[in-house]
Amino acid sequence: MITNILPTALRILTTRAHAQISTGSFGIEAESGTLTIRQIGQNILAVGVGTISVVCAAVFIAGAFFLASSAGNDQRKSLGKDLMIGAVMGIAIVAGAGVIINLTYSFIYAS
Repeated sequence: MITNILPTALRILTTRAHAQISTGSFGIEAESGTLTIRQIGQNILAVGVGTISVVCAAVFIAGAFFLASSAGNDQRKSLGKDLMIGAVMGIAIVAGAGVIINLTYSFIYAS
C-alpha cells in the first residue's frame, strides 16, 4: 500500500511545484501586472506605517497607564506624560514621512 501512495504523492508535489515555477504566479503579479519600484516602496511604507502605528499606540496606552496609576508620584506622572507625548510625536513623524515620500514619488513618476 505504501508503495502505491509514495509515487502518487511525489507526482502530485512535483506537478504543483513545476506549475508554480513555470507560471511565475506568486499572487502579486496576478493582481496588478508587473511589480514596479513605486509599488515596492509603497508596500514597504505601508508595512512600516502599520508597524510603527501599533507600537506608538502601545506606548501611548502604557503612558496612560503610568499617568493614571501615578497616585501622586511625580516621577511616574512625568514618565506617563513623556510616553504619551512621544507616541503622538511618533505618529505625526510617520504620517509626515508618508506624505513626503508619496509627494516625492508623484514628482518622480509624474505622467
